[in-house]
Amino acid sequence: MVANFSLSFSQIPPPLATTCPYPVDLVFLLDSSESFRTLGFEDAKTFVQNVVNYFTLGENDKRVGVVTYSNEDEQVTRIKLNNNYTRVELFNEIRNIPYDRGHTFTGLGLDHVRNYSFLEENGRRNSTLDFLILLTDDESEDDVSGPAQLLRDMGVFVFAVGVGEESDVSQATLVTIAGDPRRVFRLTDHDFLEQDAPTQCPTLTAPANGALSTTATSYLTVVTFTCNPGYVLTGAANTTCQADITWSNPVPTCTLVQCPVRAAPANGAVSPTGANFYLTVVTFTCNIGYTLNGAAAATCQSDGTWSNPVPTCQVVQCPARAAPANGAVTPTGAVSYPNGATFTCNSGYTLGGVATPTCRADGTWSHPVPTCTQVQCPPLTAPANGALSTTARNYNTVVTFTCNTGYNRNGATSATCQADGTWSNPVPTCRDINDCIPNPCKNGGTCTDLVNDFQCSCSAGYSGDTCQSAEDVYESVRTPGRAASQRSGTGSDAYYSYPMVPRPLPPPLPSQPRGHYQNLRPAVYQGLQTDRGASLPPQNNKGRKEISHNFT
Repeated sequence: MVANFSLSFSQIPPPLATTCPYPVDLVFLLDSSESFRTLGFEDAKTFVQNVVNYFTLGENDKRVGVVTYSNEDEQVTRIKLNNNYTRVELFNEIRNIPYDRGHTFTGLGLDHVRNYSFLEENGRRNSTLDFLILLTDDESEDDVSGPAQLLRDMGVFVFAVGVGEESDVSQATLVTIAGDPRRVFRLTDHDFLEQDAPTQCPTLTAPANGALSTTATSYLTVVTFTCNPGYVLTGAANTTCQADITWSNPVPTCTLVQCPVRAAPANGAVSPTGANFYLTVVTFTCNIGYTLNGAAAATCQSDGTWSNPVPTCQVVQCPARAAPANGAVTPTGAVSYPNGATFTCNSGYTLGGVATPTCRADGTWSHPVPTCTQVQCPPLTAPANGALSTTARNYNTVVTFTCNTGYNRNGATSATCQADGTWSNPVPTCRDINDCIPNPCKNGGTCTDLVNDFQCSCSAGYSGDTCQSAEDVYESVRTPGRAASQRSGTGSDAYYSYPMVPRPLPPPLPSQPRGHYQNLRPAVYQGLQTDRGASLPPQNNKGRKEISHNFT
C-alpha cells in the first residue's frame, strides 16, 4: 500500500536552477469533490509538486502547506507550514494525499485555511508574505465572498485556478475569491495541470547605462534596477514576476543626470552657457575690473548638484591715497574701479603731477601721488634810485619799496606774493624830487633843480645858497670935481662911490616848516633859517656891487 503512494528518488524531479529568492508561506487549497474525479485529483497533486519545485525549502526559507476540502465536514489539513519536511519528504506527502469525493464547499475550505493554516502555532511567520493557491473545477455550494475577503484582510495573497469551462466554474466566482482578476487563472482541462506550464517571466535586459539586481525570472522574483553614476532612473525601480508570467513594471530607462543650469555671476560670465549634464565642467570669469570670489569652475555631479556654488565678482578696489604735504585728497578711503581720486593743494601751493589719477582694473593707480610746491612769484627788481626790503618771493611774502634820498616813490609802498603766483602791486618808480618846488631861492632868486640838489641864481644885491644874504651896494657916480667918500680912477674916468643904504632883512623862519616849506629837505630849511637871521655883512668892498654912474 505504501509502495503505491511513495515516490522513488528517480521519480522526484530535480530542483530548478532558477528559484524564488524570497522566504514565503505558501498554502495550497485543493478541491477534493466528486467533480474532480480521481485522475483529475492526481493531476492536481502533480501541479502542486511542479509549483513547489520552484522553491527551496527550509525553516527560514520557503514553507509549504496543503489543505483539501469537499463536504461540509471534510476540510482537512494535510501538510502544515511548520512540518519542516525535506524536499523528498514533502513530495512524498503530497503524493500520498487521499482523494475524498463529495460536494464542493469552497467557502468552508477558505475558512479552514484562515482558522488553521495561517496561525503562528501552525507555522505562519509574521515576517514573510502569505500566499494561498486554490484549485477548483466546480461552483461552490456555499458563499465564497466573505471567507475570501477575510483571508485577504489578513494580508494573504489569494490566487484562484479554475479547471474547466465557464459553465463548470465561472470567472466571476474565481475573481471573487482572488479579489483581483490578475490573480485568476483558468485551465480548460485537467491534463494541463500535468504540463510544465510557463512559470517564468521573460528574461529582462538591463537598461542602457544601468544594471539588474538579478537575472532570475521565476514567479515572485523581484528585480531591482539601478543606473550607473551620472544617470537617473526614469520609471519603476523594481519589477516583480507575476502569476500570469508577466512583469509588474517595464524596464525603466537611465537618463543622463542634469544639474540646474548655472547662471553667470553679476559682472561676470559662465562658459559654456546652458551646459548642465553629468560631468559637465563650467568655468566662471569676471568682467574687467572685477575679481572672482569663490571657485572658478564647477562640475555637474552624479547626484544632480554642482560641485561648487556660483562665485561672486567683486569690484576691484585700489588702496586709499595719502594726501600730499600741504594738500588734500578726495575721497579719503579706498576707490573702486574705474573711479578716481582728486588731489588739491592748499592756498599758496601748486600741484606737481596728475590731479585726478584713476583706479585701474588690476587694483593699481594710474599715477603716483602728486606734490604740492609752495607758490613763488616772479623775482622783483628794485626800482631805479630805490631798494627792496627782501628778495624773497614765496607765497605771502611782503616786499616793501623805498626810494633813495632825493627821490619820491610813485606807486604802492609794498607788494604781496599772492596764491596765483602774481604780485599784488607792481614795482613803483622813484622820481627825483624837484627841489625848486617850492622855490627855495629867496629875494627873487631863480632856482635850478639838480639831482638831489638845487642852485639859486640870486638877484642883484643878494647872495648865499638861497639868496638869503643882502650885499653892500655902493653907487659909483662919475661926476667930475664932486666930493666923494671914495673915488676910483682919475680925470674923466674918475668914479665916485657913495654908500647905499642896505635893504632890511626879511623876518626869520619859524622853527618847524609850515606851508610850502614842508616839502623842503630839513638841511635846506635849516640853511634858510640861518640865512634869515644873519646880520649884514661888513662894509667893505669885498663882494660889493656897485652902481656906477658915468656923468661924462
